Amino acid sequence: MIRPVCRRERGRGIRHLPAEFRRYIEAARAFRHREGHLDVPPGFVERCEHTKVRLGTWIARQRDKVFCGQLPALLIAELEALDMVWVHK
Repeated sequence: MIRPVCRRERGRGIRHLPAEFRRYIEAARAFRHREGHLDVPPGFVERCEHTKVRLGTWIARQRDKVFCGQLPALLIAELEALDMVWVHK
């Protein structure tokens, strides 16, 4: 079960995430905008501002972490705002 965002974390936004997470969230946002979904294939690489982001690998790790209860609620909220697909088809 995915944990709800606590009141303290709700609305804090992406700027409160560590820089590494922000980079992945921005890559996920670009993928979502282009593809219309966030069901990212495991090996997918997104190009963002002259860098390559291993988005597929990162998304797969977030899926694993959420089901182990190891993903911060703020990051869950950011991914859910992008319509994250928690179970890859």
